[in-house]
Amino acid sequence: MEEANSFGQQIGSSIGSITAKITDTTRMGDIDEVGKGLDELLIKAREYDPNVSKQNPLMRFFTDRVAKLQNKFRTVDSAVDNLVVRVDSQIMLFRNRLGDLDAIENENDNKHTELGKLIPQIEDRIAWMEANTPALDPNNNLSAQEVGDWNNRIAYAQKRVDDLRRLQVLCELQGPQIMMMKTNANGLVSKFGELKATTIPAMKMAFSLYIMNLEAERGSKMA
Repeated sequence: MEEANSFGQQIGSSIGSITAKITDTTRMGDIDEVGKGLDELLIKAREYDPNVSKQNPLMRFFTDRVAKLQNKFRTVDSAVDNLVVRVDSQIMLFRNRLGDLDAIENENDNKHTELGKLIPQIEDRIAWMEANTPALDPNNNLSAQEVGDWNNRIAYAQKRVDDLRRLQVLCELQGPQIMMMKTNANGLVSKFGELKATTIPAMKMAFSLYIMNLEAERGSKMA
């Protein structure tokens, strides 16, 4: 019974190494870092948006000292730079996840292969036991118990085979899911790379032009 219970245990536990690494190192909310960066960026950008305040633009020009205004611009600039750092962290995260997914895929494939070898071996032993069930001896009071125990072992081994077959089917179902997740991770690496190389610099240029237009507008009003 102990031997039947041990069938496939090593195979079932081998998948835990990579998955434990992921669950142990991932902090809740890590995926929200870029969203937080964008929120922070928009909040800082609104600080120098003339449409936010209902105060007269000319009066606001005099009350909002130049040093304070420049500090706001630097704050926006640092917010953009902080967003770049967060995008970089996401790129690194998903590149690492690609490696993790490769490892999980290998473990899943190996588990499916090992189960494919193990299950027929157990079934052969079950078939042997079924073919060699002890004969019931009417002169032995323990004979019935021995036959019952033998059949119980067969039933337990059959249940273990059924469990292992379910595990094998689960491997087959997880294979396409892992492949899809690898495709998604590759896409995210590419997308975040595009954000860093194209979108954020364009955003920064737009902020710069906005600042210069605002300076010109306020300079005209002062003149």
